[in-house]
Amino acid sequence: MQNLAAAVCLVTAGRGDQLHGFTATAVMSLSDDPPSLVVGVGSANSSHDLICDSGWFCVNVLADHQLMLADVFAGRGGLRGQERFAEGQWELSRQGPPMLTGALANFVCQLTDRHCYPTHSLIVGHVIELRQAGQGRPLLYWRRSYGGLKE
Repeated sequence: MQNLAAAVCLVTAGRGDQLHGFTATAVMSLSDDPPSLVVGVGSANSSHDLICDSGWFCVNVLADHQLMLADVFAGRGGLRGQERFAEGQWELSRQGPPMLTGALANFVCQLTDRHCYPTHSLIVGHVIELRQAGQGRPLLYWRRSYGGLKE
């Protein structure tokens, strides 16, 4: 699986003082009509049940200069839950999930379907709100390392 290069995203969920998020590379476009995304979420991840209960999540596509945030939300600094949102600049979407200011794109999604597997769920979401920064290059993950696109 380490040979599948992927964009690095932060998937966030919650409302108010109950916010959770994680670093994800298992994110894909499902359809443009209706606009929909699929995210792989570990069943034991603290965001999993919050997404399923609230029915909302946000996919924040990271730029190559946001590697530190990828590490924070992957748990590499020891921060958990709400503590992770002390890093970066965040604003709440109208639906609740936090959106990272300066991300290449923010996709606020309403949960429409879930497919459960032994250790993970595939979460399908209809894109309700989209913001695009339009600048920068994506942060990529390949062979257990971060990288970016060259000019």
